[in-house]
Amino acid sequence: MARIGIFGAGYVGLVTGACFAELGHDVILRDVVPERVERLRAGEVPIYEPGLEDVVARNRERISFTLDVHEAVDGAEFLYVAVGTPPTYSGDADLSYVWSVVDELPEDMPGRPLLVMKSYPETLLDQTCRMVVKRQMRYGSDRGVPWGISESAYNLVDRYDNYQYKAFGVPGLGLKRGLGDELVVSPYATALAAMLDPTRLGSAKLVVPLPP
Repeated sequence: MARIGIFGAGYVGLVTGACFAELGHDVILRDVVPERVERLRAGEVPIYEPGLEDVVARNRERISFTLDVHEAVDGAEFLYVAVGTPPTYSGDADLSYVWSVVDELPEDMPGRPLLVMKSYPETLLDQTCRMVVKRQMRYGSDRGVPWGISESAYNLVDRYDNYQYKAFGVPGLGLKRGLGDELVVSPYATALAAMLDPTRLGSAKLVVPLPP
């Protein structure tokens, strides 16, 4: 079973976390409201969803609550962003809380947990992600390599015996001329495919049949 960190202990986050705990996963929910965390730790469920209170109570050993972002990411294999996205004056989704979560993620975060968040159709974030993935896949097909082109290290060393290194990118995405002259395949960059086929990255193991 996996360890899952969820950012946001409101309606979406709490229900999602309770369901994952019911499936046998270890879940930690992080929220920025101290009063909410205290109530949840005390066994109170501040929202109503049929059966939710029973599920949370039944899985007390597998679900915990924190204010600390480092505690939320420690040992996690998956990180879910479940914060609010209230509508703006124009009716679009306000993603400021989502970006706040991303900005808070520690630079020294252990491991490479898979970051999972809702897709917001017709937003700049959604359009950008889809455009980048399509361009990566097309470039990989044109060059006959697995798609996922990221960064490059030269076969040269400086006087300190360190490999020379620089940012790299796909023509049409990277803001630099001459990117078509160099090529390197970065397997870990295929994490971009998560929005297309998350089962390839192991998230399928989060879902198991519920007992009858």
